[in-house]
Amino acid sequence: MRLLACYLTICAESPAAHASTVDRLASVLAPAAERNGEALAVPVRQLAELVLAIETGIALATLFAGSPA
Repeated sequence: MRLLACYLTICAESPAAHASTVDRLASVLAPAAERNGEALAVPVRQLAELVLAIETGIALATLFAGSPA
């Protein structure tokens, strides 16, 4: 968790790193939805941004709560 929080913090400071991370996650989400016969309700990049935001929140909450990583 700590490594993820650090990486996402770096991505927040680097537009290129953030864009690359979003693109990579989107490239996984779109085919997964297609394989399952699902239509995404939002654009895949927007979904990738949401997933990263939620994961960042979980990682930070875990760190600040003192839970083991």
